[in-house]
Amino acid sequence: MVRQMQKHLTDWRHTMKKHWVDVGGEVDNERAKSKPFVSITSSDWAILCDFWASDSHQRISKKNKEARAKMTIPGGHGSKSIVAHVYDHMDPSTGQLPSMIDTFEHLHKKKDKWISDAVAKKHVELEKHICLLEQNISSSRDMADMVYELKQLFAALDARDIRLVKPLAKRVQSRKPRMKGFLNQLFHKHSTAQDGKAKVKEDCHIL
Repeated sequence: MVRQMQKHLTDWRHTMKKHWVDVGGEVDNERAKSKPFVSITSSDWAILCDFWASDSHQRISKKNKEARAKMTIPGGHGSKSIVAHVYDHMDPSTGQLPSMIDTFEHLHKKKDKWISDAVAKKHVELEKHICLLEQNISSSRDMADMVYELKQLFAALDARDIRLVKPLAKRVQSRKPRMKGFLNQLFHKHSTAQDGKAKVKEDCHIL
């Protein structure tokens, strides 16, 4: 309720200032005072006109205009936060939230068209960035899995458990085909090493 009232007040102030601009307040403030906004007294309107025409407010207004002019991609979310937009488009059956790309499209498309060429270009850049990020994440997971399997392979070799060596070696090689030479050297080293009584009898080139 409080947030709704705050929004209503903000919209009302914006509408009043727009009226002040429309009646020429930026050029002739005294003339704008003679044309008050509806449902507001002349004395209150005069106070608002003097505030908008003041040097301090004009400096702030000028800076804000310059900042908006540099903003090639508007937020698109309005008074509602981006998080609120995300939860509004959550899949009700699965509870899954929309992706970052889906949210970007929702905020920057109108009638299935991008609101500007700059936004369309940024969308392409985002898709490429996310694709690269997903590839890096996938590569990191594959590397972590391969390191874990290598540790298991070393343990199997030390234990002379050839039943585990072969499948582990094939899984490692399937992730990184260039590992074949390294694995064969590793198998050769372990197959020729003596540990008292035990010796790996399998051919070192088992891949």
